Amino acid sequence: MSLRSRLFVSVLFAAFVAALAVGIPLFLGADRLVEQAAERELGIMQRKLDRSITAEVDKALSLAALVARQPAVGQAVAFDDRQRLADIFVPGFDAMKTQYGVEQFQFHTPQGISFLRVHKPEKFGDDLSSFRFTVVEANANKTPVIGLERGRAGIGVRAVHPIEYNGRHVGTVEFGLGFGQEFISGLTDSADDEAELYIFPMDEVATFAAKDTADARSAATFQGEPLLDGATLARVRDGETVPTTSVIGGQPHVGVARPIKDFAGNVSGVAHLLTSQAALQAISSEISWTAAFAALLAMGLAIVVALFVGRRIGGAISGMADRMSQLAGGDLTTEIPALEQKDEIGRMANAVLAFKQAALEKQRVEA
Repeated sequence: MSLRSRLFVSVLFAAFVAALAVGIPLFLGADRLVEQAAERELGIMQRKLDRSITAEVDKALSLAALVARQPAVGQAVAFDDRQRLADIFVPGFDAMKTQYGVEQFQFHTPQGISFLRVHKPEKFGDDLSSFRFTVVEANANKTPVIGLERGRAGIGVRAVHPIEYNGRHVGTVEFGLGFGQEFISGLTDSADDEAELYIFPMDEVATFAAKDTADARSAATFQGEPLLDGATLARVRDGETVPTTSVIGGQPHVGVARPIKDFAGNVSGVAHLLTSQAALQAISSEISWTAAFAALLAMGLAIVVALFVGRRIGGAISGMADRMSQLAGGDLTTEIPALEQKDEIGRMANAVLAFKQAALEKQRVEA
């Protein structure tokens, strides 16, 4: 391989390595950018979920405490005056439901018997002690109990507050706020975000069929079939937070399915939070194409530089080699180029000139 070719290949190889050194991190960085942005958005949604549940619980507790501390309420409960309680609260329940999102408003006896459902006054007297553990605990400990719990109307944000009359515990009052479509819609501020809520309808979800999954989903911010299958729901019910990938409306989404725990720490449902990858993938693709274009441009410039360097340096050295061959062949009339250059080529030219002058001097002496 000629010197010119070796110079060309060397410059081209160096440019190729440099292009890879710049391009590969850009490609990998673009993918990581998408992952980090998705993780950040899902983290924001999860924190908002936790804050929203806490805010609803605090609101329910404030309402329950306000009602429980009214003297007229304590007196009515103590004297089993259901009608008086109904006269006080039933007329205003619709406004309370609209303004505060109250879905259940109920009074209980110390034994856990439903004394009055303000939201359904015709139904009372049923024993709640076998499954309404917030009611049981509040009556047993005579302290407020808050959190998520399932009741006959489904899962909700519950706050149960003890009621006293003349220093004696006479029962409890409960407020239940909605935990469904309106709540889950409040978690998706961005048009790129979606969410769905699953509430377990049975103790065992490992045997869920497609129909069971559809029944379990209680709310969603998008149209279409449930995105989580029975196996995923079973993993979440075991306490695992599961990353997911889905397609909604033709757009790729990444998400996280995380457990929703009731006041006792048991998993009662699943919040599936999702964020779209479409915009992020478009940015990633643009970065990748830019990196590829930059690499190709660099390679093109490298080829031009390699050709220039190969022609200039390789040509000069090749020309100098030709002059040496001519001088060695006895042609002392050949002109030596590049004598004025101040670089290595110029030094080589002056060395060849010295060789020529020595040969001329020898020829003169011999003559």
